[in-house]
Amino acid sequence: MKLDIGAGGLGVSSGTEQKGDINFDIYPYSGIDVVGDARYLPFKDESFDEISSWHLLEHFWEDEIPTVLQEWIRVLKYNGIFEIKVPNIKSVPIFVNFYLDLMGLGLIYGDKTGHRFEMLHKICFSSHSLEKYLRDANIVVIKYEPFYEIEDSWYNIFCNQVTKKYPLLSREIHFWGIKTEKAKKYKWLCKEDNYLEGVDMFIELTKSRSNT
Repeated sequence: MKLDIGAGGLGVSSGTEQKGDINFDIYPYSGIDVVGDARYLPFKDESFDEISSWHLLEHFWEDEIPTVLQEWIRVLKYNGIFEIKVPNIKSVPIFVNFYLDLMGLGLIYGDKTGHRFEMLHKICFSSHSLEKYLRDANIVVIKYEPFYEIEDSWYNIFCNQVTKKYPLLSREIHFWGIKTEKAKKYKWLCKEDNYLEGVDMFIELTKSRSNT
């Protein structure tokens, strides 16, 4: 059984909804099974085999992140799968500085339409910082998947070229992990923050821009 936390109007995040799966959100969108605050889940310990949350964690304050993750992991069975997506702060300088990408600004600020405070972003993550939070919550990260755009414009093609060369500069951090009692004894998947990758790409784009 799977729980999608912050499902929105999309349903179970992976698109593989099965009988018994639960869509949870703070708003009563169509397809939502349980409405509530993601900081206080109304489920028993170890109720789910799999939990997913796409683009929700960044809507909490930094000092809330450890307790929010502990609450989510509380309802996940040991050896269960945890899937999470958040915006990647490392992608922002590339896309905003060189191509005035308003979508890139959205990665920082969140959805400013509708004047809903809860839709704004309150923290930014890199792959390394997110993995640290997850390890502290007893999640071992086993897979990182870069985000690729649909290549229907020159800009999306450019984004994909960046991601292919520098996967950790993907617009989105997408992790899969497993709940375990001793997460910190396992190797890091993103041990270094690979800052130099961003510097290299920045220099490369600067040169290409100056030659146009």
